[in-house]
Amino acid sequence: MFKSLYIMDENGLLLYSKNFMKHQYDENILIGFFTSIANFSREALGGVVKNLNLGQNNKLILLPNTEERLLCAAIVGDNDNEDLISRILKNVLQDFIDTYYWAGYTRRMDW
Repeated sequence: MFKSLYIMDENGLLLYSKNFMKHQYDENILIGFFTSIANFSREALGGVVKNLNLGQNNKLILLPNTEERLLCAAIVGDNDNEDLISRILKNVLQDFIDTYYWAGYTRRMDW
């Protein structure tokens, strides 16, 4: 089950977010955490970490789009199927790119 969804650029500028739970997360802290993980793993390991167990039945799924220099992140349930979530994120990110994103566009989208 999706708990929250985020789309950001590689510098950590939040372009879109959606929270599906009553509990609100501090987006500034989360976005910094997501981009730090992605940038560190890219530099140190040669690729972006795809998932991370956050504890308390929470898992982070990261999906980069290197062409557009975007990162999609989702907090999901610990037992959710990572392959299915990754496919959904890929589709969501591509729809976002097709609909709202072009080079140099930096305004956050609030739907």
